[in-house]
Amino acid sequence: MPDPDAVLDVALEALRFEHAHAEAARSRAAGLLTACGVLLALTAGLGSAAAQAAQKLSHLGAAVTVCAAALTAGLLLGAAAVSGQVFAPSYKSRMALEELREFAELRFRAADKELLSRAALERLAAARAANLTSRSRSILAMALYVAALGVLGAQVLLIAIVHLFGI
Repeated sequence: MPDPDAVLDVALEALRFEHAHAEAARSRAAGLLTACGVLLALTAGLGSAAAQAAQKLSHLGAAVTVCAAALTAGLLLGAAAVSGQVFAPSYKSRMALEELREFAELRFRAADKELLSRAALERLAAARAANLTSRSRSILAMALYVAALGVLGAQVLLIAIVHLFGI
């Protein structure tokens, strides 16, 4: 059996590492929330311009671009909602910071090093699980955001083509 003090030191260092990853994820989520808000504001104006340009190409063009703008807005709102779960998880989710806080409280209350090292390993496992959930949510949010950028890019391309050819 390893020395409980050594296990405790390693687990505490790993918890700090997981906490740093959680803070980085929260920072990325806050940035993505801001970007989603900015793009959502631009979507309305861009969708209107794309609808006018597409109307010159086809009688269905305006309807298609309005649907594309709605799709973009839906993707951006989805990305923002998922990012919000990373930034401020629901009551059912836990964050690595909460695991670190609980462990710090337990560390001051517990006298048994054996019990404390087991608790540290449990908190570390919980913090890693929370960070994995956070990472998967971040990836999903980024995928939705990139998909929204793709639709917006197609609208910009449509506007450019109409203006380039003077239709």
